[in-house]
Amino acid sequence: MGKDDKEETGFGFKDKAKAEETLRLLEEHDMNYRRLTVRGLLGRAKRVLSMTKAEDKIKNIKEAMEVFENWLADLDKNKEKKPEKKDKEDIKEKKDKGSDKESSPDVEMEEKKEKKELPPDTVPGLGFKDKDTAEGTLKELEGRDPDYQKLAVKGLIGRAKRVLTCTRDETKLSNIKEAISIFEKFLDDFDSMHLSKQNNPYLSLGIVRTAEKMSGEDVTEHQKAFIAAYSSVNGEYKRLRTVQETEGGKTWDIVRNVKTLMLGMHMQRRSMEGSSEASYCKL
Repeated sequence: MGKDDKEETGFGFKDKAKAEETLRLLEEHDMNYRRLTVRGLLGRAKRVLSMTKAEDKIKNIKEAMEVFENWLADLDKNKEKKPEKKDKEDIKEKKDKGSDKESSPDVEMEEKKEKKELPPDTVPGLGFKDKDTAEGTLKELEGRDPDYQKLAVKGLIGRAKRVLTCTRDETKLSNIKEAISIFEKFLDDFDSMHLSKQNNPYLSLGIVRTAEKMSGEDVTEHQKAFIAAYSSVNGEYKRLRTVQETEGGKTWDIVRNVKTLMLGMHMQRRSMEGSSEASYCKL
């Protein structure tokens, strides 16, 4: 917008009064033109400010800019409010036109379930900053599903190696390399000890609930607590990694794996005892 254009239109940012006059003159134009013009004037005002040293001029221009900025802010607020109003009207219309099924308690409960935010499925606090962080990470992974442990560590190694390529600080490089070394040793031990065989797949939530009903009073309180936790994440077992047991403070994936391991050891011991008794009977 040149000098002639400015004089012709009467738009400007000399001071607060000029800014207010500009907004009044713009009222006869469409909203898009008004918005673009005000933004353009703000841009020009900022450039003029950078070249102006007179304190009174700076003060006047800043006041004019404030008028324009407030106008734009109000415009954005009104823009945000309109969709909200429309959404409310849509909701009201749906309620008015809704069928008996839509207003039934079962559907309302279902909607609440859908809106419920589920816990994350990744363990927080894992890292590769240095040796201590790596050791803390492995400690945090103890007792969790073996396949997840391996996957998490591999992921951390990959991220650590990418960070190495863009890091120049020698101390950081050394610390990250130590962390990688610890993780790589973990993976070597993991494979040599065949820990993947200890992975215990989860039964689906439907099967678990059916088993609970069939077991009747034989279900322990601890088992009920696990089923409740499993149900709270809609049977998405990965999310149990961040759902804590009420009593011990451990997450349910660890609690479940420990119980499963103990049960396996108990069954193995019983099996060995049975074999010993059979051998004794043969004597």
